[in-house]
Amino acid sequence: DSRTSVAGVLNQQQADLRTQLTAEVMQSVQAELQRELQKISGKQIEAMVATKLSAQQGKLQTHLASMEQDWQQRLGSLKKLAIGSALAAIVAIMVAVLV
Repeated sequence: DSRTSVAGVLNQQQADLRTQLTAEVMQSVQAELQRELQKISGKQIEAMVATKLSAQQGKLQTHLASMEQDWQQRLGSLKKLAIGSALAAIVAIMVAVLV
């Protein structure tokens, strides 16, 4: 079924994007933390790491939720398009049979 195939491709793309985005954000977080860790020491390090990590994780979750919502909207549009195309094909077949 082409709708299932399209949905599968979209779901895989969404998973791939989520994996890529997570890796990029984590690399960015690690680089930023390394710069900050070189500037400070002791207990300040622990407090800053927790704060930065929490903030970055919040940003990541927000961005992932936004991406997921976008993909769900796109998937919904593709499903509607597939259903519309199927209905048009059925109508065309019915007209051809009746004529």
